[in-house]
Amino acid sequence: MNVNYPNKYAWSPRYIAGLGSVAMFALLIFNRSEYKIRFLEWGLGAVVLLLTTGFFILRGKIVKKEIVFILAPLLWMGYALVGSPFAYDVQHHLFLLFQAASLSLIASFTIVSVFTREKLASKVLLVTATVWMLINVIFFALWLSGRYVYEGRDFAGIFSNRNAFSIQTVIIISMLFSFTKRTFYVWLIMALSFAMVVASLSIKGILAFLFILFFPYFFKANFRKKIFVVLGGLIVFAAVVMTFSDFGRRLGRFSMAFTAPDELRKSESAFERPWLIKEGAKLSLQNPLFGIGVDNSRFFLISSVDDKGRYSHNNYIEMLLNAGYIGCFLHYFPLVYIYFKTKQAHKYYIAIKMFILLYAFLGLVMVEYNIFSTILLYSLPIFLYLYFEEIKGNESTSLHC
Repeated sequence: MNVNYPNKYAWSPRYIAGLGSVAMFALLIFNRSEYKIRFLEWGLGAVVLLLTTGFFILRGKIVKKEIVFILAPLLWMGYALVGSPFAYDVQHHLFLLFQAASLSLIASFTIVSVFTREKLASKVLLVTATVWMLINVIFFALWLSGRYVYEGRDFAGIFSNRNAFSIQTVIIISMLFSFTKRTFYVWLIMALSFAMVVASLSIKGILAFLFILFFPYFFKANFRKKIFVVLGGLIVFAAVVMTFSDFGRRLGRFSMAFTAPDELRKSESAFERPWLIKEGAKLSLQNPLFGIGVDNSRFFLISSVDDKGRYSHNNYIEMLLNAGYIGCFLHYFPLVYIYFKTKQAHKYYIAIKMFILLYAFLGLVMVEYNIFSTILLYSLPIFLYLYFEEIKGNESTSLHC
């Protein structure tokens, strides 16, 4: 066995684990924070990427499945690169494509450096969730006392956007639940985190939180128990709606997008987002082969309210616009394949299913391909499927440079 590796199944050298842990912590906590040392988290991720890549080059071989894991999220990007001449703004297209590829590679290499060591992964996630909770609880207390005010009024933790904060919280808690024992302390973190997500009044955040909370029990239950699990989730959601009148009003406004869209103000989110999705879908039909270019939707989706272009707020539509129907297929194909390929005997069977379904749900209400936390959510089930299948199958195949 190579002394640079912790075991014969490891995909990365020993010395990278500590740095990878710090990078994972910093990236999850500060990637969209209002308060941070500029470029610190991305710099740490880049160092992990460069050191591991350099080690593979010097060693002269790499595990086959690791190549599959690294390349799977990049499939659609390769296709988008081929279609660059068809982008509306080629320079903007290439810059955002490079940015998305860099985020994907950093996510992949930090996952490899941390999650190939299960005990390390659980400790990193527990520390990350603890620090995330403590920092945001302080902001929560300041917000409740009126000493800290957000531009949008609603609670957003250390982020400026409440939806970004709530989704980041959900993803951290989903990983915490999947890789640590559900002790009283873990449930305490969950309870405080849920309270803060509810305070943010983020509809998608609350629904996503309830999903990760009830899904494992729903998935393992028989038909009769599934009914009780669903009822439990509905009861909790109804309690939130009845307890927080502002959340109920927000939910009512969004429901009007389907029942009475003409009564909505064109400047409010409940009107704007369905409009963006509708117009984005029309635009994708006009450009089916390569789309209009990565992030070029903001040059076309301009409402009559102001002259500022916007993205579609829907990952499916955005991927169609980024790289056409083929590019969208290449983006989702790895997840669909792994979802149906993963068998019940797999060690992380429920976690893989949960992460993929959560990514699929969030894609309906937000753009995911260019945010570190959702890229992590995309890449992690691919890694879990490939790496732990390899250990189970006692494989040791590798590619030599």
